[in-house]
Amino acid sequence: MGMLLPLCLANFAVLLMISAVGVALPAMQQDLGGSAVLLGWVEGAYTLSLAMAFVPVARVVDIWGFRRMFRLALVVFVAAGVALAASPSLEWVIAVRSVQAVAGATLNTAALSMLAVGVSQAQRGAAMGWFVASIYAGLAAGPLLGGFLVQNWGWRSVFAVSVPLVGTAWGVSSRIAGEWRPRAGQRVDGLGVVLYAGSVGTWLVLLASVDNVHRAGPLAVAAVLLSWWFVRRMRTVPRPLVDLRALVGNRTLIFSLLATGINYASVFCVGFLLSLFTQIVWHFSPMQAGLVLVIPPVVQSLGSPWAGRFADRVSAPLLASAGMAVCAAVLAALAFGVPTLPVAALLAILAAQGVGFALFSSPNMTVILGSVRPEDYAIASSLTGAFRTFGMAVSMAGITVVFRLVMGEASVHAAGAQALVTSMRTVLSLAAVLSVAGVVLSLGRVPWRR
Repeated sequence: MGMLLPLCLANFAVLLMISAVGVALPAMQQDLGGSAVLLGWVEGAYTLSLAMAFVPVARVVDIWGFRRMFRLALVVFVAAGVALAASPSLEWVIAVRSVQAVAGATLNTAALSMLAVGVSQAQRGAAMGWFVASIYAGLAAGPLLGGFLVQNWGWRSVFAVSVPLVGTAWGVSSRIAGEWRPRAGQRVDGLGVVLYAGSVGTWLVLLASVDNVHRAGPLAVAAVLLSWWFVRRMRTVPRPLVDLRALVGNRTLIFSLLATGINYASVFCVGFLLSLFTQIVWHFSPMQAGLVLVIPPVVQSLGSPWAGRFADRVSAPLLASAGMAVCAAVLAALAFGVPTLPVAALLAILAAQGVGFALFSSPNMTVILGSVRPEDYAIASSLTGAFRTFGMAVSMAGITVVFRLVMGEASVHAAGAQALVTSMRTVLSLAAVLSVAGVVLSLGRVPWRR
């Protein structure tokens, strides 16, 4: 259990960065300038890089060692935090955040792998509980801590605070004894990495460029060709990045992975949009905005253990589908309620979002792991992370497209409150429709006859 502290500290810092940056966006744009579209890429670049790195990083960690890659990723994450705190422009922020995302993907993959092999079976449940708690703690503390830091020391302090946290994790991680290299001596399929990253990246850039006819056509062709080439290579090489044979005929796994991506694609936009809305339209301080945005992850952290236990007694796919339905209702309520929604009603809706995500997350992961053989747990886990991150990237790409259509190249502040409200309603309405489609898809894996 000595390894648990550095793993949880690192995990907390990574999730803190994801959730805290949203509160800092308005102050960041006022300081550095840039358009609303460019501001959207501050979040979009992070999730895009995560989506591109998740599966290749898992292979590298298996070959080069869990502990070694964990500590190397900590160093890269700290260096990125220092560089971000000294950012001279939004373009610099986007570039460095992309590097930080790869380090974050490595940290998460290596940490989960070490927990799986380094903790005894009798202690694994408790260790995983603390590890998951660190995820929700980072998500919950991010908006609150981010708002406090921005209000008192400026947006740069949000990035600087990760340095002591991750530095402490690096120091404590020296106590982790041993190394694990399940695929030592093997090689990374370089072409497979390029094809995977290229296909994922091209699809996401295509989503962000659908309003540009001249750019969308060539991107669509490239995305299809790269995806076809990647699938073909995964079927022919002896040690592929992703063993597609594990997916063949597994309807439950495929539907569950798609449900994961759709749920995150529809709900991830809420925090980003409400951060801008509460500060620009309602004139909340960054601290007040953080207090609002902290509600969903707090409720989710409290409800997830209960949902996990409840899933053992009822149909886990049905419970996950019910959670998606709650999220769809939340998105519809926000889309129709903005901007006249009372503050108390907004808080209640965000609490409902936390309940919906709690009902979905634990049961959905139970379904995924229960649909594969024990030797395929690593494949299922990495694909779940990839679909989750891909969903986040799709969400941010959708926001970028709508912002460009409504605001053009103007900043959020310059475009005005009405343009922001119009953009929000459009994004949230589309997200609600997508979420309903996800509910239908999720119900397709429910064993109705049984």
